[in-house]
Amino acid sequence: MVKVEYLTKAELEEIGETYANYNYPENDKGMFPFDDKELLKKYIMGFAKFCMECGMLYTTSENHEGYIAYSAPDTKHPMKAVRTFFRDVVGALGWKRFLTFTKFCQSGGKSIEAQMKERKEKFVMVELLVVNEKYQGKGYMRPLMEFAIETADRYKLPLIIDTDEGVKRDKYCHLGVHQVTGRDFGDSRYSYGMIREWNKS
Repeated sequence: MVKVEYLTKAELEEIGETYANYNYPENDKGMFPFDDKELLKKYIMGFAKFCMECGMLYTTSENHEGYIAYSAPDTKHPMKAVRTFFRDVVGALGWKRFLTFTKFCQSGGKSIEAQMKERKEKFVMVELLVVNEKYQGKGYMRPLMEFAIETADRYKLPLIIDTDEGVKRDKYCHLGVHQVTGRDFGDSRYSYGMIREWNKS
């Protein structure tokens, strides 16, 4: 994996468009409660930039076929990244929509992240995983997940992922994680908490 230090506007747009263009089925619409692809695109663009500025973002190669961002107990959030979060992530939605989104995310119950934090358990978390549209179906998801698993093993911690659609969940299951929580937000919107325990042996 290659650590991402810089993304062009076109590369950020490609990440955002890949998320926005995902074809959710009618019975499993994903977690984003606003039916506005442009809004989702801008939100994801801001979040990807935030992840990069926190030093969390990696890519498969210099061709940037896919990306993964993870957080760990020692992940830092420099002021530059905090400013990006409020300007580009919150700003993409506006404060009213951002607060609505926050309340929506809490409405389905506690996430796997919140539950583990409540129990004071440490973990490595996949914050973002995307294979750009033109590279999908070519096997890039597996090395991204293997990198996340290897990273969690290096920390000697479990790896957790919160995903928002059944097909995505099933793909993760094939790559060494399993579902431990499920949240129902109503209107055919769900979230699946996944974990890959650290094997101490």
